[in-house]
Amino acid sequence: MAAMDVNLSISDLFVALLMGLGALQAVFIGLIFLLRSTGNKKANLFFGGLLLAFALAIVNLIFAHMGIYSQHQYLYFIPLWYTLSFGPFLFYYVKFSLYPTYELRRSDAKHFLLPIAQALFYWSIGFRDEAFKDWIWEVFVRPFFSTFEGILFLISFFGYLALSYRYIKFKQAILKKKDARPWELRKVTWLQNVVKVLFVLACINSFYTIVDFVAFRFFQRNLYNLPGFSYLGDLSFAAMVYWLGFNGYKNEFFAAYHRSESKAARREYRPFDSAELQRWQEKLLQQFEKERRYLDPELKLEHLARALELPPKTTSYIINEGFGRSFNDLLNEYRVEEVKKRLTDPRFQHYSLLSIGYDAGFNSKATFYRAFKKATGQTPREYREGEGV
Repeated sequence: MAAMDVNLSISDLFVALLMGLGALQAVFIGLIFLLRSTGNKKANLFFGGLLLAFALAIVNLIFAHMGIYSQHQYLYFIPLWYTLSFGPFLFYYVKFSLYPTYELRRSDAKHFLLPIAQALFYWSIGFRDEAFKDWIWEVFVRPFFSTFEGILFLISFFGYLALSYRYIKFKQAILKKKDARPWELRKVTWLQNVVKVLFVLACINSFYTIVDFVAFRFFQRNLYNLPGFSYLGDLSFAAMVYWLGFNGYKNEFFAAYHRSESKAARREYRPFDSAELQRWQEKLLQQFEKERRYLDPELKLEHLARALELPPKTTSYIINEGFGRSFNDLLNEYRVEEVKKRLTDPRFQHYSLLSIGYDAGFNSKATFYRAFKKATGQTPREYREGEGV
């Protein structure tokens, strides 16, 4: 690990800037998901973890790209490289997005053994002295571990991409079989597109990794020293995090599955006369009773407004004036009614109470129990045991 003089070109600096912006985006959006108190909390946790792991990996690549490691060798092996966590984080984000009621079990621990082992390795050597790092590089990392780690990453990431895609296709088949609503299918299709593009970008990054490995191991050529060669790997890596961050944020906060927005959605808020108010009430009820949008745990006022092609303030006015309650109260009312039907239906007797609540659209146990108790005066368990009496 001898120190080298590093001369950076304008293109080197531009690539580093793109990577740096990608890392900042990943940290910002990742923290939003990790700290978010609403929505699918388990899916949010894994998506936030995925973005932060990507951000740290990009910082590591920037250090190598800019020659910072070469100039400051004490920074070698600092714990930034958690690539074996990408696959499990992505897989569980997809799994919890598709099946919010799923609970982690002991059998799930096996998916995190390799990520934990990789993290422990870098934490065990990342803060040691330079002499030890030189020794571990020459004896262990360069001749064996770097290649082994790279192969593990490729197998792990593509394996989890395949698993994620399999879960998505299975969910699509279920939804089509039960004649699901368009909004349900659109959300699953969105996840499918995310995984497909991620697969293409991962293939580009893998091509760079494999070519570099073959050239170095069999032809003793270090392609990393060729001007511009590293751009393929660095930028494809950054593209993955841009894709994930942008699409995750867009889907969660801008109702990406409602793409049509007419002039009506952009008009200013104004009160309606009684006849017009009744007409909009009927359209809103159609969203709840025919489309059953209340089953969507991510449904927000903004999503409903886009479906009605109205501004959120106007939609709120229709609910307040037409139904005499807030959006959340109306939403919980429909969800509680759905839970009540299922609690007295023999087909759902083997379902857990929490599973029924999540399937009805509630996204947290506390909200479910609080809303049900407020509406019925009973807990879900009391209601089930008394058969609704």
